[in-house]
Amino acid sequence: MELSFDKVYEEQYDKLYKLAYRLMGNKEEAEDVLQEAFLNAYSAYPKFKNNSQISTWLYRIVVNCSYKNMKKLKRLPIYDIASRHN
Repeated sequence: MELSFDKVYEEQYDKLYKLAYRLMGNKEEAEDVLQEAFLNAYSAYPKFKNNSQISTWLYRIVVNCSYKNMKKLKRLPIYDIASRHN
């Protein structure tokens, strides 16, 4: 039985928010990333083939959106480490 996207959203939101927060480092950016990730997931949901767990699929989308936003902000971990250690 397939879950509706609303149900998936409710079940996964807290866990994915924590992931986005850990990656982005602040509440506002985490919320922006999560909003973008869920919009991407919603549009791709009909194509999801259940080759993996829905949580794994969503996790990857959140990570990808986080990295994309970090690049925009030039805050990939390597930039942060490099600036602190010359």
